Amino acid sequence: MPEVTGPDEYTCCVNNNYYTNVMAQHNLKWAVKSYEILKAYDQSGWTALCERLEVSAEEVECWRHAFNTMYLPYDEELGVNPQDDTFLRKKVWDFDNPPRDKYPLLLHYHPLTIYRYQVCKQADTVLAHFLLEDAQDN
Repeated sequence: MPEVTGPDEYTCCVNNNYYTNVMAQHNLKWAVKSYEILKAYDQSGWTALCERLEVSAEEVECWRHAFNTMYLPYDEELGVNPQDDTFLRKKVWDFDNPPRDKYPLLLHYHPLTIYRYQVCKQADTVLAHFLLEDAQDN
């Protein structure tokens, strides 16, 4: 997904945030499954719900296509899912030298400065793997 900010607000307006993409994939997958379960279980209830929500079979196929083709960033060389498309190409923040009174970073450095570095306030990718551990084979 283009130009998103995942849960880690230290990384803003990036393409293919891993957490955002894997959560979107998961939700679309379960929307399709729920649609199919209801259709098999209660045809008249399914029909009424689809009419009320204005959901068509074509739209559900778009959901299916989206979750089957959702891009989840993966770096083969490192064997990791980077936080987003650009994260591993950014300069690493020098955490060894800033004075301790400069934390939290957002109170002492402009966000546009922080966004240019590998800085994670929250481990989005780790959280995504914890919540959806079998979302990927890697």
